[in-house]
Amino acid sequence: MRFLPMAALAVSALLAGCLQPENETAGPPSSVTLPPEAIPGAGDPMRSAIGTGATFFASGKPIVGRPAEAAQAIAQMEYVVAALPTDPRYTTMTSGDVNAFLQGRAEWRRVLGIPPQAPPQQVINALYMTARGINYGQPGQAAAALVPPNFTLGGAEMLARLGDLPSMPLANRAGVYARGVLERQQRQGNGRF
Repeated sequence: MRFLPMAALAVSALLAGCLQPENETAGPPSSVTLPPEAIPGAGDPMRSAIGTGATFFASGKPIVGRPAEAAQAIAQMEYVVAALPTDPRYTTMTSGDVNAFLQGRAEWRRVLGIPPQAPPQQVINALYMTARGINYGQPGQAAAALVPPNFTLGGAEMLARLGDLPSMPLANRAGVYARGVLERQQRQGNGRF
């Protein structure tokens, strides 16, 4: 009789695993992630990052007075550059796409004093903490997230730069290429959206 409850639990667990609906929008596991607030409606993080991150840089003009949005957009594009080339759902990637992403990242990192070797996940986390600090009126918290070694300019200077981004044509190009990958994938029907 003792084994019956254990067997029932094991069968229940097995059935629960089989009956769980597959999350077709979440995508494969990635070495980088975005915080939940970056993915409205529990959608696909890649689509969300491309949609908002690329849109932010779409004009190709200087971006002034929007430091929280700038921090989030750069974090989202960091995610795109790190995750998109390894995401098997996006089979339309070309070497031109990858080069555009890497050049865009090199440009925004140079402008913001982020070393080339800074781990993308640490950059993403710090930029989202910064955006939260700005949005909640806590500039000290925002600046405290932007410290060396990943942010060589320090918090105050980094906040100033986020509030007055120069034109970044390579970042714009990276966004355009990311959108192109997404659009090609949708046209070919290879991605499950």
